[in-house]
Amino acid sequence: MKRVSRVHSVLVETISFSSLLQIGDSMVIDGCSRAIAVQREKELFFGSEGNFSAYPVFRHRIRFPEISPVPLLTRQERGSINVNRVHVTGLAASSILHIGSNEQTRLESRIKHIRQLESEDKKNGNGEIFIK
Repeated sequence: MKRVSRVHSVLVETISFSSLLQIGDSMVIDGCSRAIAVQREKELFFGSEGNFSAYPVFRHRIRFPEISPVPLLTRQERGSINVNRVHVTGLAASSILHIGSNEQTRLESRIKHIRQLESEDKKNGNGEIFIK
């Protein structure tokens, strides 16, 4: 049985990077977010950091567990989902705020963090960057 979703007030300050605000029913929600975050002591861009396939974290296949159907008997006392107020500071990196019914959800977020620090030689004027 489908239900009506009634929401009095929703305040979401930020939605970003494959995130979703869904009010109402949905069958399938499939979200994916990939990011490369490079932090350097000195501003410098090599131009080659944006290649996701260069990093194993983006190539590995995620194995989802087998989910056996669970016998379920539900009884809807009311024909609606009633929400008074929702306040969310932020949704990011393939996250979801969903008010309603949903049959299947799959969300994935992969982030590669890179921190590059100047070596002691660089700080002494020898001009090399040490990459960890």
